[in-house]
Order: sequence, then structure tokens, then C-alpha cells
Amino acid sequence: MNTPAKIQLLIFFGLFLTTSFTYSQERPGNAQSIAIAPFILCVITDQAELKCDTPPISLRFQPPSDLGAISAVTLGDNHVCAINLNGNVRCWGGNFYGQLDVPAAASPAIAIDAGEAHTCSITTNGSVVCWGLGSNGRTTVPDTGAQYSAVAAGVKHTCAVRTDGNVDCWGADDSRMSQFVADLPPVKDVAADFDRICVLTVDGDIICNNQFSSRLPPPANGPYTELAFSGGDNDGDIICGLNEQGKVDCVVQPPTFVFDPANQSLANQVQEANARARRIEQAARDAGPFSSIATARLLPGSSGPTNFDVFGCGVTFDGSVACWETPNGVDLSVTDDRPDFVPQVTAQIYSDTTIELLWPPVFSFRAGEGEGVYEIIRNGEVYAMVTSSSSFYDDTLQPDTDYVYQVRAVSASGLAGELSQEILINTSNRGDPVAVGYVQPTRILTPTNLQALVYGATTVELFWDRSPQQLKGYEILINGEFKTFTNGTSYFVDTLAANTAYRFDVVAVDNNNNIGGFSTVNVELGEPLLCF
Repeated sequence: MNTPAKIQLLIFFGLFLTTSFTYSQERPGNAQSIAIAPFILCVITDQAELKCDTPPISLRFQPPSDLGAISAVTLGDNHVCAINLNGNVRCWGGNFYGQLDVPAAASPAIAIDAGEAHTCSITTNGSVVCWGLGSNGRTTVPDTGAQYSAVAAGVKHTCAVRTDGNVDCWGADDSRMSQFVADLPPVKDVAADFDRICVLTVDGDIICNNQFSSRLPPPANGPYTELAFSGGDNDGDIICGLNEQGKVDCVVQPPTFVFDPANQSLANQVQEANARARRIEQAARDAGPFSSIATARLLPGSSGPTNFDVFGCGVTFDGSVACWETPNGVDLSVTDDRPDFVPQVTAQIYSDTTIELLWPPVFSFRAGEGEGVYEIIRNGEVYAMVTSSSSFYDDTLQPDTDYVYQVRAVSASGLAGELSQEILINTSNRGDPVAVGYVQPTRILTPTNLQALVYGATTVELFWDRSPQQLKGYEILINGEFKTFTNGTSYFVDTLAANTAYRFDVVAVDNNNNIGGFSTVNVELGEPLLCF
């Protein structure tokens, strides 16, 4: 299981922990399980119904009206996935990295977990299937032949528990996870987030990898029946265990902060952060009893040892939902930081499927993780939320079609500013967008001049032109599956099958992890040459 790393707005059926927008007063008849993530809190009722609360700006996270009964739900940063009673997986929300493109092989499923921008399910035959953002190999499941019972999708990595209690991890190995899992006793559950993983052993102990010596050890008053974990980087952790009596035991790690002991002001902040962490731990011990728990973390809007907020919620034995104390008694409902400006939006048309919206950055408004966002409205509906301070790239348009865009700023507490003027774009040609002048493109996100050289029956090399834009690199997909990430402009593979047709896609990824357009080349390999 994975408990999402950060939460920005938290509300639930009469339990108000966030800004002052309207929310549902309806309370489930009997909650069975709970999940929390940025902008959403969900429970599954005893009638197998999914109930979620979101602010108005995040209505796309609400369950589809035709969802039906479900057995499991998981929340990513910008998407939601659920398993219905037939085992079929369905996802909704943002599809920036293919989070909603559920492969047929992902169903029928018995377990599911969403990370920051990818999701993995365990099918009825015990295999793991992953989809979404594939950078670092996080969606490339190793071919071990093993069967799995639990899976955790983190930020840049994925871990899964085999039915024999061993753990496999793939993707980024920033914290030497492969070495950590190799030495574990038998495990029954796993949670992953930024650069850290925690496991719940068969004996009920919680064990976490400690990349930094300054990190506190996990709770050790088990045995525990359930594990909840959020964080995993330098901005603070919360690790909680639920025991058989339904009581919660948490360890809260304040942000890791190196400071000069002579700096008395900073020393006081560190002392205050440690005191706050201990108060949160005590509040968790005083809460409950619970049958199920979840944790979350509000990412800090600025650096410093006191800028962290972690908390948790649970389902009580009578089916109600309760949360333990928010850090330091913070009242998240009183912030009034509504943006007071209107974005001045223009547009660039790159092709009959691709445009870019641009607006001048407003330096008094901070967009980024844990801060504000810009909301992109397309044809009257919220289409995306972006942390870029000045642009949005859209290559999902249909030719010869009218599109109307607007942009507005949304504060860290969820308050929305005024909408920009409407930008009407027709993709039938490269003509002028209404109300703005056409601007000749100055950059190309889609890789150009993609070529494939065939060296033999199993060997191909791809070449493409480097984009003039500063990019993080390129994702390589073969027949729709992620294979690798490179910051170069070529890719060599010599492990293909002879006499087989292949489709190669090269996808540009910018420094904000935004994905550009796909460039595609098809190759049909022949029979291997016979030498005598």
C-alpha cells in the first residue's frame, strides 16, 4: 500500500479541515476504509460505494456517476483509480502522463496503488502491471515470474511483496532500496513515497530504509496490523502503525535541516519543530480506536525546519471518520490568499493538434509544489492544473475543431482568482487565434526528424534532432511500453525479435516533467542472415 505524500486541502462530510468553500454534509452510513491525497478524501462504505469530498476546483476527482460498486480505491497526485467488484480497474482525473490509460492486462485486479504519476495493480494471477509516467523505469515490472500480494507505487520507484514474503523494487534506487529489501525478514505489506520505503513484516514490525542517519526510526511498539507512511524526503515524514486494539502509534520526523549552532534563531526553530512533532505523535496516540488509517503531508511552501504539516485520519469501529490533531493547532480554514490578478493569456499555434498558452508571470504569486497552481479551463471544464508560472502546452487537440481556453490562478489554500479572457482557437489551419496575434513558434517539444537504422534482424538504432528548448530528456517506448529514459538524441537496442514489426515512440520531457508530443517510427525486422 502507499499513502500519498502530500495533502493540500482536506475535507470530509462535516469534518472541516480546510478552506471555506462549500462541501457535502452527507456522511456515509458506514465507512470501511479511507484514502487521502492532495485535494481529495475518499472512503468506501459498507455498501461498496465510493464517497469522496473535494473542493470545487477539483471536481474531476469525483467518482464517475456510472462507477458502481468498488472494492478498492487509490489516490495519486492528480488521478484516482478504483477496482470494481468484477475486478476491473478504472481511473479518472488528470491524464498528463497516461495515468488514465489503463492497460487491459491490469484487470481483473485484487489490489491497486497510485504513486505521484503512475499506478500499479496486482491481477488475480498475482502479476503486477504498471502504467503512467515511466521515467526511471518505475512502470517497468521485472520479469521474475513471481506472484505478488501487495504493491506500493512511490514517486520514482515501485515495490511489491511476493507471496513468499520477499520484496522486489524497481525504478530509481536513490536510497539503495535494492540492498535494503534484500535483508528483510518476511513481509506482508509495503508503503513507498519519495526516496523511502517502509514495510510491515509478518511478525507485525515496521522497518524503513534510513538514507540519512538523522532520520528517526519507525514506531517500535507493535505488533502492528496496518502501516501508513507519507513523506520520505528532507521535508519530513510521518510513519504510523495500527495495533490490534485499534490504537495508533506514530513517529514524526521534522524536516532535515543542517544549521550553524551559533544561529540562535534557527536553533529555536529546530527546537519548535521537534516539539510540534512530539505533539502530533501524542495526538495520534490519544485518537481512535480505528479499524483503518491513512496519513498525508502538506508540502512546505518555503524552506525551514518549522514549515511542515503532517496529520492522519482513520475509520473508527462504528464506521465514522475522525482525524487526529493538525500540527500545532493550525486552522486551515482561515487562510484568505485568493489571487488578486487576472492572467493575460496569449497563444502560440504549433500545428493542427498542438498549441501553447502563455501568460506573464506574477512574481507575488508563487506556483509550485505545496504552493499555488494555474488552472487550465478548456471548453468550459477544468482540463489541467499546472505549476508552471507562465505557460501550458497542449498537444491533444483534434484537427478542424474549435477550442476555448481560459486560465486562472488558484492559491495554495484552494481559493481561485478571476478567469482570464477567452482564447478561441480553431485547429483547421495555422491561422490567428481570435483576440491574440499568431506567434511563430520558437521551440518544439515534439522530437523532430526521427529516423531508425536497422543493423540486423534484432538490432535498431534511433536518431532524432535535439530540441532547442532546455529539456530533461526523452522517454523511449517500444510498442507502447516504456523502455528507458535518455538525455541524448539516440537509442540503440539489439534484443529485438527477428521477423517482427515494432513501433518506436520518442517523447520529450521538460524540466518540470511535462511531456511533449510523440514522434513515431515503424520498423519491420526480417529474418536473421545465415552465414556459411
